Amino acid sequence: MMLTPSGMDSLKTEIIIGEEYLIQGFTGQTDFSFTALALNVFKAPFAHVLFAYPTTAKAKQVRKSMRLITAVPATISPCGQNSPLEVSIVDLSVAGALILSPRSLGVIGSLFDLAFPIKFDDVNSNLNTVTKLRHSNHTDNEERKIGLSFENLSREHKLLLNYFVGRISEENSFIIEP
Repeated sequence: MMLTPSGMDSLKTEIIIGEEYLIQGFTGQTDFSFTALALNVFKAPFAHVLFAYPTTAKAKQVRKSMRLITAVPATISPCGQNSPLEVSIVDLSVAGALILSPRSLGVIGSLFDLAFPIKFDDVNSNLNTVTKLRHSNHTDNEERKIGLSFENLSREHKLLLNYFVGRISEENSFIIEP
């Protein structure tokens, strides 16, 4: 198994051949860790370390589905009320969304109606779904990052969302890994 350094500080870490190291990572859905022996250290053609394949690994699923970067305009309002606020969906999965909002929406657990455009077979439509507020944090520029989970999606909405998220992943080959 080969690992490359991530960031300038990692180049300062000296890897000793024959020593055992704890390797930790995140796949986008699963946290994992294992120990492995360093077999060799290379500087050319690029810096990397060759580790022995681990005998065991620990893994824990922390997300129901992969989250993908988006820039989708949307509106959100308290459930059942017609007072839409314009927001932007910055990442999306079949389980929920992270939105940027100009203001706080309410308390954790509150329900909201979220609407955003979806293109399916060259036909534009809106996906309107009920969401639950899971977390809310300030950003550097006074906006709020708000995590939402989709609640009680109909079969049709699940299919549309799977199609839409699949299209995003085909068009953009990058995945959010916080």
